[in-house]
Amino acid sequence: KLYSYALSEPVAVHLDVDALILKPLDSLFDAIIDGVESSPLDTKDMELHGNSSLPGQVDAFFTRDYNLSAKGKLAGMQGGFLVVRPSMKVFEEYRRIVLEGKHYRGSGWDRKGHGGYYGAQQIQGLVAHYYDFVRPGTAIELNRCVYNAMIDAPRNRQGLCRNGERECEDCRAAKVENIMSAHFTLCQKPWHCTNHRSYPRLCESLHREWFRARKDLEIESGTFVEQKGEHNPKIFLGYCKSHMRGYIPIKVKRQH
Repeated sequence: KLYSYALSEPVAVHLDVDALILKPLDSLFDAIIDGVESSPLDTKDMELHGNSSLPGQVDAFFTRDYNLSAKGKLAGMQGGFLVVRPSMKVFEEYRRIVLEGKHYRGSGWDRKGHGGYYGAQQIQGLVAHYYDFVRPGTAIELNRCVYNAMIDAPRNRQGLCRNGERECEDCRAAKVENIMSAHFTLCQKPWHCTNHRSYPRLCESLHREWFRARKDLEIESGTFVEQKGEHNPKIFLGYCKSHMRGYIPIKVKRQH
């Protein structure tokens, strides 16, 4: 994932394979290329904690995964969504940090606090450490109900906001038309043809969007064939014959 920084384009986007872009990300690109003031990006689409202000130059956008951090601890970035300004200088700084290997169990990189959660030694902790301590004030944390939406619960079992704030938005109540990109983690993978009884209702809508995108792809590529899978066709659009193992894969034309 760090090789995103080594690309020659003005902006690089790295996504996990289980992600879906629902709307153009132009406002993020504009902010990196032309500055935040030139971008239509709204502050409600960002996570501005406390007295934090917008950076003069934006070098990265990401979301954080508060589900994995313990109470009062720093939260890592969510590893499935990263938008960056490529830079070999930044790439080499990451490389130096990794090769020095100063990651300590519990306290993280350089003992600054990004440790003790899943992925703290990998991209989740490394990117968060970099923009929190190595180059602070050069990245923007995005609203995870809008970007890289996983439809996670905002509060822990004690009723406290996972992000440490007094009030927190419930991503499970978001409207699909307001979501820019989704990440199928808690909602499970669309190709698992899930029964949605134990998942938020929004998962159904996002799964339908994934299959709608698949259908559009097939139509544009000339490979579309009407499918008649009977497992919840209003959501899966005929691409699921049954729960879990009933997914009908895309037919790929062989290149001769």
